[in-house]
Amino acid sequence: MATLLSLPLLSQSPDPPHLRLALSYVGEKEVTNNSSPVIDKWLAYVRLNSGYAYCAANVSYCIGVSGVSYPNVRSARAQSFILPGSISAAKMLRDNITIPKGSIVVWKDGNTAFGHVGFVREDWQGADGKTVEANTSGNNRGSQRDGEGVHLKDRRIIITAAFRITHFTLVSYE
Repeated sequence: MATLLSLPLLSQSPDPPHLRLALSYVGEKEVTNNSSPVIDKWLAYVRLNSGYAYCAANVSYCIGVSGVSYPNVRSARAQSFILPGSISAAKMLRDNITIPKGSIVVWKDGNTAFGHVGFVREDWQGADGKTVEANTSGNNRGSQRDGEGVHLKDRRIIITAAFRITHFTLVSYE
C-alpha cells in the first residue's frame, strides 16, 4: 500500500493556495527573454532584475505570498529547494511514496549547479506525474529549464537522465 505524505491544508483543500496561485499563471509568456511584467515581479521578489531564469523565483513568490510556513525559501536557484527533509526521487520510487499535490519538484541538470523547479499539481505516485512550471517550454522539444513561459507538464522520473527529477519538498502551512 502506498504512503500518502500529508501536511496541513494540502489534503483539506482541492488545491492549496500556493498551487492555485501557480496555476493562475499558466499561459504567462515572456515578452522579451526572461521578462514580462509578471515575470519581473517574481524576479524582484528574489531581488533580481529582469532577464534571469525565473522558475525558482516563481516558486519562491507563490509560496511566499500564500502564507506557506515551510519551506521558507526565497531564492532564484532551483537547488535551494532541496532541504534536509526533502524526499529523493529514488526513495519515492523505491518506497512507493505518494507525493501530495502542491509539493515542490526539483530537477538537476547533469553535474552542474543548474536545475529547474516547479509544483506537483496532482498527487504523484510512481514514475509519472503532472506539474505546473515557470520558465519551461510548452512541449517536450524546447528547453525544459529555460523556456518561454508557464505551462502544465506531464513529467517522468528517470533517475539516470542528464536533466532529471532528483527531489520533492513537501509544503506546509503550519
